[in-house]
Amino acid sequence: MRLFLLAPLLVVSCVSSSTYENDMKAKNAEISRLSEEKAALAKKVQETETKARARSADIEVSRTQFKALADAGNLKLKLVDGRVVVVLSADVLFSTGSAELSDKGKAAVSDVAKVCATMKDKRFQVEGHTDNVQINPVPGFPYGDNWELGSARAVSVVNVMIAAGVNPDRVSAASFADTRPIASNDQPEGRAQNRRIEIILTPDLSQVPGFEYLKEAPPADTKPGEPKPQ
Repeated sequence: MRLFLLAPLLVVSCVSSSTYENDMKAKNAEISRLSEEKAALAKKVQETETKARARSADIEVSRTQFKALADAGNLKLKLVDGRVVVVLSADVLFSTGSAELSDKGKAAVSDVAKVCATMKDKRFQVEGHTDNVQINPVPGFPYGDNWELGSARAVSVVNVMIAAGVNPDRVSAASFADTRPIASNDQPEGRAQNRRIEIILTPDLSQVPGFEYLKEAPPADTKPGEPKPQ
């Protein structure tokens, strides 16, 4: 009778041992997976911290390069969305309603441009901003509204920057008219602050990971297999 009882016991013992081994394998696999995820997360955190430190150092270098001009009162510096912005008063650069740089304005822009020309890893967007006083076009007046005036002023600054040594493919012009005020337009002082030229320092996009893929990718309206439009 005892012999007959041993067989079921052995079977139960073997099944229990096999289940235990499978459970241990599963747990060890889970531990291994979690360890790999932890290592990958730690690596990502370290990379993020390294990039943040490098970005902070880059911002500080940019601010230092313009410090002398800022201390002399020729411009203001501010940080917007992690980018250094050089702010020049339009009233110093231009006459009222004009996009032609004054002699003092040309000198101020040239000084800024000489610093920009040394920054080989940067691109520069020149933005024209106005107050909210609308232009009343008259015969012979070249600008129909504040958009056109802001654009013309930005282009004038770009031309001086290029003449001062900034590579043409690293600079662009844009107009925001009166859509981005930094002060109230209710008072003359506020309107004066809103009339400004901003030069935005941006990273060279060719250094961004994935740039080559984006550069070579076909336009969104191109079907797979079709050649890119020339």
